[in-house]
This record gives sequence, C-alpha cells and structure tokens, in this order.
Amino acid sequence: MTSFIAPSTALDAAFDPDELAPLRNMLAEELAVQERQIREFAATIDELTGQQDSDSMLERELAEYAHRRALETITEIRQALQRMDAGMYGICERCQSRIALARLEVIPFTRHCVSCPPPTPPLIG
Repeated sequence: MTSFIAPSTALDAAFDPDELAPLRNMLAEELAVQERQIREFAATIDELTGQQDSDSMLERELAEYAHRRALETITEIRQALQRMDAGMYGICERCQSRIALARLEVIPFTRHCVSCPPPTPPLIG
C-alpha cells in the first residue's frame, strides 16, 4: 500500500509562539523607528518648502523620497503584524512554503521566500 504525503500547508508551516515573540518585537521596534523618521522627514520637507536654491530643493526631494519609502515600510510592517495575528506570518505569498527563520530575522516583514522574490517594479522612463 502506498502512503500519500500531503503537501505542506501554511498551517503546517506556521511558527510557534516562542519563534514569533522576538520577530514581533523586531517589527514593533522597526515600526517605532520608521514612525520617528516619518516625523523627521516631514519636518525637513516643511522647512525646505518654498526655498528655491538647488541644494534646498535637492534635499527636499531626497526627504520626500525617504518619507515615501518609510510610509511603504510602515505599511509592510503593519501587514506583517496582521499576518502574525492571523497565523499566516512567515508563509510565502507565492508558493505557500514556510519562509526561513533566518530570512525573517533579517527582513521581518518579508512576504516571500528566497526562491520566490517579489516582482520587480516597472522602470519609470
């Protein structure tokens, strides 16, 4: 008789609470850092708005870019915390495999395993 081995599911691959606690702390700390940076970037943008010299304009553009990136990171962190609460944290959105703990320790808000990198955004040209 041949035994059937069911493929791994997201629930089989979920992390236990002892593994999640340090990752949740990392996410919370990074969220606080990003929120603090958002305030700093906003202050820089406000301070430089209206200034016409090229250095000020460039610095404001850089602050605006960094502000947008920080907002994106905050969104990713909040989504990771939601996945954690739903029991789906650490599961690749593409292949449904468990994401390696080492990867999550480096990028705790990642949604993909190493084998399934996210799609490359289109080039703006």
